[in-house]
Amino acid sequence: MKKLLLLSIAISFSFSIKAQLDAKEKNAAMAAVRVNQKSLGLENDDLNNMEVINSYVDQQSGIRYVYLIQTYKDIPVYNQLQVLSFKGDKLLSKAGGRIPQMEEKTKGKSSLTKLSASSAVIAALMDRKITGAKNPVAKMSTNNNRKIEFDNLGVSRQNVTASLLWVPEKNSQIIHLAWQVFVVPNTSPDAWLVSVDAENSAIVDVHNFTNYDHWEKPADNKVMNPKAAAQTSLSNKNNLSTILKASKNTIGNEQLKSSTVDGATYRVIPFPAESPIASGGAPALVTNPWTMVPGNATTLKWHTGAGNIDYNYTRGNNVWAYQDRESNNTGTIAKSAISNSNSAPLNFDFAPDFRIDPTKTSLPQNQQFAITNLFYWNNIMHDVMYQYGFTEAAGNFQDDNLGRGGIGNDYVNAEAQDGGGSSNANFFTPPEGNSPRMQMYLFPQPQTETFTVNTPLSIAGNYTVSTFVDFSRFPNGITVSGD
Repeated sequence: MKKLLLLSIAISFSFSIKAQLDAKEKNAAMAAVRVNQKSLGLENDDLNNMEVINSYVDQQSGIRYVYLIQTYKDIPVYNQLQVLSFKGDKLLSKAGGRIPQMEEKTKGKSSLTKLSASSAVIAALMDRKITGAKNPVAKMSTNNNRKIEFDNLGVSRQNVTASLLWVPEKNSQIIHLAWQVFVVPNTSPDAWLVSVDAENSAIVDVHNFTNYDHWEKPADNKVMNPKAAAQTSLSNKNNLSTILKASKNTIGNEQLKSSTVDGATYRVIPFPAESPIASGGAPALVTNPWTMVPGNATTLKWHTGAGNIDYNYTRGNNVWAYQDRESNNTGTIAKSAISNSNSAPLNFDFAPDFRIDPTKTSLPQNQQFAITNLFYWNNIMHDVMYQYGFTEAAGNFQDDNLGRGGIGNDYVNAEAQDGGGSSNANFFTPPEGNSPRMQMYLFPQPQTETFTVNTPLSIAGNYTVSTFVDFSRFPNGITVSGD
């Protein structure tokens, strides 16, 4: 799991804005790589064609993690990452790889572009059918004019960027010099990374960094964005409980902040149950759930954010949960679940009634419960994954990183009962230092239908069931008729 987590996190660095890596950390990383050059299968030329994009030492384990990206002619190669861990100079693990024979596969292409970044943006918007954009005019450039930032062009939720990378074709040995255009459309939950050939404006690759569930086609439910992969559910109750209880603050003499919000009670579906119908899943009150994970994961508890600001609603350092029935992707206090008490201990006791409309405003218990539960589970996942190494330095989701590395200002915006869709959910993770967005949709109320099963087996008869029954999975020989 640790290797998967590290590789998933590293992928985000290939297109994100990176913090300036401390020269001491970079030198230490390269020293460990050189000592283990043979074990890593690296030639001298490989050492000259790589960049350390992140490196840090985990304070609890003393293990150094190193993230390398392959370069060619000083330009990164998209998704060609090596994620390594060392204890001292000893190589502990490695994941990822490199593309050999870059000269042959790029067909000797120059690192100079024929297509401007502005033209690449236009081509990407056309490919994604995003209309009404302003003319793209660069407002800032970095990395020797290889990363260009525009404004939002009137069509994106954040500034549009274009970065120059080598991009391999899928299932091909051909590699293109391409502008990777990143745009987050105003009109959908998508976040597109579109690779546009820097010679002829052809679309090389399209990637959506919003990960959708596919309930109707489970096989299509693929992880698309890096940080979302780090939030994969873990089902081993005993293992997780052991980790939570055993975790201790071993960071040494670091001075930690203290929060004034020292107590809170929530009515939720308690960890580790997955739903109200799961064993132990009946909504129940839990008090101070952050005490399951003492130490650095919960320094600020759950209701204190950057600047030691305390919140008496479903907001804190890791997540801001609110309902988004209007689908405008904007959180407010009024749209949050607000504590029944103004000061600590906070009280989020909203008893749900699953027999009534979940959005009913005259009886808001269901909506307040849903928001509270979403807040609770986002914090649980933050605290659990922290124990697996998804810390500040590894690029986790926090408003305040407390001086422990990485970039802050990227707590999760968790949107309950989102009005932008139904029977689904999605998660979008932008570059480090920008808040991700989780959208949780409502499922329509199941309708009952009457149908007749005609079969020689003993199950023949009349039945009333939910319309969600998948009749295509009935065994051969069984036919269904009815409403």
